[in-house]
Amino acid sequence: ATKVAASALAAEQAETEATLSRPAFLSAKGLTPAERGTALHLAMQHLNYAACADESGLRSELERLGRQKFLTPQQLEAVDPERLRRFFASPLGQRVLQAPQVVREFKFSVLDDGANYDPALEGEEILLQGVTDCCLIELDGLVILDFKSDRLRPGAERERAEYYRGQLDAYSRALSRIFELPVSERIVYFFATDTAVSL
Repeated sequence: ATKVAASALAAEQAETEATLSRPAFLSAKGLTPAERGTALHLAMQHLNYAACADESGLRSELERLGRQKFLTPQQLEAVDPERLRRFFASPLGQRVLQAPQVVREFKFSVLDDGANYDPALEGEEILLQGVTDCCLIELDGLVILDFKSDRLRPGAERERAEYYRGQLDAYSRALSRIFELPVSERIVYFFATDTAVSL
């Protein structure tokens, strides 16, 4: 079977991950935009969401991640608590806090029909592998969340979210089969502009 990574299905994703070269004096201590994005994803992976309902709880949680070495001091410094606070205060953040079940960083491998990815692969079985950032298991099905730290201007979110449609389609097919539940919604959340986009 051919192997496909779900993240590779995001159109032009490489462009958004590209980092600019930095002057040598910054290299030692400053994190690249991609590294800052990784730090934010690590925080979202390891935070105890239930403790993040208010600012003091969120700050305590970030301190815990540093103490327990989930994040390096440099990564911790790169995570903006205010950005996280705005997420948890948003309608989407509140939905996450109230969800009956939240599954994070879910790694999957499923066999799928190649035709779902390329007409030329029809009839060929492919192995799809990926990791979903967050999945809410609600009464009417699954809500797949994808957190993005892309730098983008306000108003460009819908267009940028479309880059990730292929990736979200793949996540939806895989998780629906694994959990035997329909996918009711797929949401891309952009931390740069505090915006959730449903696909």
